[in-house]
Amino acid sequence: MAGTLQIDINKLQNESLNILRKTDPTIIKVLANASHAANYSFHQATNEWKKRDIEGPFFVVERKATQQNPNIYAMIVLNRLNANNYVQYLNPTINFQVSDPYIIFRTQQETIGFWFGIANERNAIANIVQGVLQNLAIRSRIPPQQQQIAWQGSENASQHLLSMIKGGNNNNRDNKNESRN
Repeated sequence: MAGTLQIDINKLQNESLNILRKTDPTIIKVLANASHAANYSFHQATNEWKKRDIEGPFFVVERKATQQNPNIYAMIVLNRLNANNYVQYLNPTINFQVSDPYIIFRTQQETIGFWFGIANERNAIANIVQGVLQNLAIRSRIPPQQQQIAWQGSENASQHLLSMIKGGNNNNRDNKNESRN
């Protein structure tokens, strides 16, 4: 049919894998991906989300563990805003929650939110990450009550992020979030 765009999914996946391997040659495969995600960081002291200069295609990958880096799974954003890609290795101590249209997680160092414009992509990412975290918790034998301990202020954090992205936070108008409704 004339005018129909045909996409070779396997070729596209191989190209993504080759690009990702330039950042980490130990990557074995892509478990899930989203065409675009934007990154936010929650500052506990001020109870505010700040948009970071990190956005682009989002991937959940499986990698070969090495002595230098024993992590098997990672979330990666190939940053379109600057040369610094975002990499977060997954481990069972990460607290994770979905707050439509965001994925929010907390490590020992920070609370991070990712905005996803396409719900199906966000849901696929969330399902894979939740499965990976559960699998890692079982492997490490962390008791279930310690796997997903809610962090203080998590409800406030997710509500604040939602209002900020929707334009409810006048202090962050320069973040250009109005276009993400």
